[in-house]
Order: sequence, then structure tokens, then C-alpha cells
Amino acid sequence: RESRDTWYSSLYRLRTRTGMWLTTMLAIIVVLVSTINVWREILSPVAHEILEDNGAYRDNLHAREVCLILSRHGQQYGVPYEMCARNGFGFMASVLGAILSGVAIILHLLARKDAARVVDEIEESCGPILSSEYLSRGHNKHIPLRVEFLLSILLCNTLGLNAFLATGVQGPAAKVGNLYYASWLSFLLCLRICVGCLEELCNIDDDKRNRRLKKKAERQKREEACKRVQSATSENNDLEYVAPKLDHDHIEEETQKAADVAIPKKCEVDDESSTMGAFVAEDILEELRVQRVRHYFFLAIFSTVCMGSALDAAYNTSSDLTPHQKFMIICPAIVAIFAMIQFAFCLKTSWYMQISRFSFGGILSIIMFGLWISNLVLTMSSESTWAVNEIGDIEIANLFYFSWASIITSFLVMMSYIESKLGIQEDDVMTAVWMAVNKVCAVIVGASFHIWQNIEEKCDLEDIQNGAITYCTKTVFAMVVGATGMVAGSTVVASRVLERQFCPGCCSRRVRAHVEAVVSVFLLLLFTVAVASITGIGGPGQSVGDLYYATWLAFVVAIGVFIHCYDRIRLDEIESEPLEVNTLGKLRTIPSESSFMQMQKDC
Repeated sequence: RESRDTWYSSLYRLRTRTGMWLTTMLAIIVVLVSTINVWREILSPVAHEILEDNGAYRDNLHAREVCLILSRHGQQYGVPYEMCARNGFGFMASVLGAILSGVAIILHLLARKDAARVVDEIEESCGPILSSEYLSRGHNKHIPLRVEFLLSILLCNTLGLNAFLATGVQGPAAKVGNLYYASWLSFLLCLRICVGCLEELCNIDDDKRNRRLKKKAERQKREEACKRVQSATSENNDLEYVAPKLDHDHIEEETQKAADVAIPKKCEVDDESSTMGAFVAEDILEELRVQRVRHYFFLAIFSTVCMGSALDAAYNTSSDLTPHQKFMIICPAIVAIFAMIQFAFCLKTSWYMQISRFSFGGILSIIMFGLWISNLVLTMSSESTWAVNEIGDIEIANLFYFSWASIITSFLVMMSYIESKLGIQEDDVMTAVWMAVNKVCAVIVGASFHIWQNIEEKCDLEDIQNGAITYCTKTVFAMVVGATGMVAGSTVVASRVLERQFCPGCCSRRVRAHVEAVVSVFLLLLFTVAVASITGIGGPGQSVGDLYYATWLAFVVAIGVFIHCYDRIRLDEIESEPLEVNTLGKLRTIPSESSFMQMQKDC
């Protein structure tokens, strides 16, 4: 049973990827069914309608004939001339993806069966301890990791190309729907599998190197301990010692054992404590490395998709490109290059030591976030943008969603360096939450101001001054709500940072929790009214877009902040209750937070 538990623990990543492969296969099946429906409901009927209008109607058209007819005359009937070809590629890509994902699932099942057989054989011949040692040392060559990595790379290229073509301007999934979400979901899941395989391959190499270094350190440690034992023994032999006559041999033997063991134990404790501290620091560094590997990789992918979507939109634009549109193409390309370089540095621990420095990796992350902030302003608010129209409705879904995904990922990367630089601990995560409130409110201000610029000439200032409930009034209200949230969030973040840097401990945790609870209640009431007014019927955020998402996200974050402040106040009250005297005259204390939680579990 012990070896079996160790085996399941060592294959946790394999079991996780098995579930991801199964989910990818289901998403691919959705893509397959959706492409068939597009063919039956749109492409084939339109081709027959074109032939009927031209007096050449006939049944049983081949797929190639349908695509040829639509490429010549489909634009007049609302079907882009490349839509049929892209839908056909999506069908073939989904069939290939279903086959490859099925192969990967079968390999996983065979790997489990083969590994279980190997463990059983070792347990019968060598015992459960050696079988556990066998697994812990990474003797898992029966796991088809490299084969799975090659399958994921092949499938990523196929599904990525399909997602880009299907969701492009002339693709069958240009508008948001089942085919759109399934195409990108299958691609992103396959990317995650690929990154997981790559991480495990690199971790295996790092583990081998760490095992060699650990063995060398243990050997040196044993040699030093032997030298200390020899020196302690020689010193004890030089001392004149008159033993009692009673049990002379036994006492002399015990004394010699104590002399031999005492000194090495003290040194070994010191060595173990220093080694434990080094292991803790190494674990923290390794955890950050794994997080940044994923963030950099997906930031490069998201930025590449944004660049490709902008190029696709520019290809289908008849007029000359404006400077803003050119920047929307160049900026994601620059960020993608930087992110891919940093991703390559994070693959090895020795390389990561360079990129983990704030003077290198931190500055680059701030530059990437600044580039994406400027690009997001142009993408969501510029008059010549491709992502949204003049009132904020989504026009090109790829450019809209992946721009937001890119800026959120770049923000996470930047915050990881800032937290390390400022020494922000895990319990100070609310600083990042308040920064998120500030950022979301900035989006509300930008989106509502963009809408106001397009409707300003049609608005009556007297209605706004009189408080009449109109579209223009709600737009102005959205700008006021966003500005108020920005002021509140910035004030809280500034107070937290200044207190930490210049006056730590000046404000008690309980007082700060009460003040932030008052601010969170105010924001919660404000965003509740904003959700009903802005995203309701007749509001500027009634259609799905950046104002719609930002308003609802601000409301959800305000709820989370209020709940956290309330919980903190309750815990402080429990911990700060004074001592009481019970009926027996003995002191009774209120338990601490940890003991209180343990008492709840016991009850």
C-alpha cells in the first residue's frame, strides 16, 4: 500500500494531464460538430441559392464545388469568400485533433498499467521501501513524456492555426459562439499540456543535477563529521580519568560513546538548520520560477494572437493604415519577443537566476506592462480601432479578448517582481486587490469616456444638469463612478505602501480593517447602483464590451474586499478579547485563531 500511494503521488502530473487531454478531446468534438453545422446550415444552402438565382440549380454539390461558388459570388450573399475554405480546414483539423488526443489518452492508460506492473514486481522482489525509492528517484522511463510532448506540439500547431483562421475576419467563428469558444479552448488546453510536459522535462534535468549536488554535500558532511569525531576522541584520550571500580568496563564504554556522539550531533544540528533554510529559499525561488514560466509563455502566445488578429484586420481593410493601427500591430510583436526571451531564461534554474533580478526581469516586466497599457487604450478607445465600434460593442472578438488576457498576464508578471522587491507577504495580498480595483475603475472611465466622445454632440446638457435618466446621463454617471473608484483604490494603496515603507506599525491591523471596510461598503453600494444603471436596458454598457465586463468585475471585487475586511475584523475581535475568570476562580482565555479553528474541527 505504501508503494502504491507513492506511485499515485509520483504520477499526479500524469493524471492531471489525462484529464486535460480528455477535456481537449471534448472541445475538439464540439469544433467538429460546429463545422458540420456551419456547412449544413449556411454554406451549402447559400451555394444552392446562388445556383438557383443564376438558373443553374442542381443537387448533390461536392465540397470543392460549393467553395468555388462561394469564393466567386458568396460576398454578395453575406458569406466571405474564404469562409468555406477555413471551415473545411477546421473540419480536417478537428478530425486530426480527435485522433491525436485519443492516442495520448491511450498512452496514458497504458503507462499507468505498465508502471503498476513494474512497481508490483519491485515490491515482490525488493520490498515496498525499495519500490518507493525507485519511484522517488525518477525511474519512470515507461511514462511516454517525450512522445506526449511531440504530440502536444503537433496538435498545438494544428489547433492554433485552426483557431486563428476560424475566428478571423472571414472565418466561420468571427462572431462569439460555440465554435469560437471551442476553437480557442482546445488550443489553450493543448498549450497548457505542452507547457506541463516541458516543465516536467526541465524539472527532471534539474532534479538530476540537484541529486548530484546533494550527494556531494552529504559526502562532504560525513567526512567533516568523521574528522570531528576523531579529534574529539583524541582529546578525550588525553584526559586523565579515574573510573570507579564498580562496573568499570560498562561506564567507560558509555562515556566513550557519549564523547563520540555529543559533538557531532551539535554540528549536525547546525548543518541541518542551515540546510533547511537553504531548502526553504530554494523552494520559494522554484515556485516563482514555475509561475513565471507559465506567465511568460502565455503572455507571448496572447500577444502573438493579438498581432495576428491586427494583421488580419489590416489585410481586410481597404484604406491606408493610421499610426494608431500600425502601433496596434508593432506593440504586441515587441512584447511577444520579450516574453519569449524571458520564457527561455526561466527554463533552467541557472539561467533563471539572471532573469529573477529586479534590475533585469523586473524592469522588462514594467516595460511590457506599459506597452500593453498604451496599446489597450488605443485598442479600446481609439477612433480607428478594429476591436470595438463607437459605442463599445465588440467587432473583432480575438483582438478584444486577447488584449485583455495579455494585459492581465503582464500585470501578474509585473506584480510578482514588485512583491519580491517591496517584500509584500502573502497576508498583504489585499494591496494587490485594491490595485485591481483601481485598474478596473480606470477601464470604466476610459470606456465611458470613449462612448461620450461619440455621443457628445447628440446629448442635451440641460437634461444632464436636471438629472434626467437618459443614455447621456448614464454615460456621465459611469465616468463619475469610475473616477470615484480610482480615487478610493489609489488612496488605500498609497496608505498601505507608505505605512510599510516609512512607518511600519503606526496603524494597527484592526483600525486599518475598519477603515477599509467603510470604504468597501461605500464602493459596494456605488457599484450596485452602477451595475443596475450602466448595464441595464438603455445604459452605455448594455451590450457586451469592456464597459459591461469592467462594471460587473468592479462589483464582484468590491464584494470580495468587504468579505475579507469583515472576516479580519471578526478575527481581531476574537483574538483581542480579555482574560475572564470562571466560577472556579481560574483564568479562562479565548483561544487563538489556529486553536479556535482546531476546536471547531474537533467539535
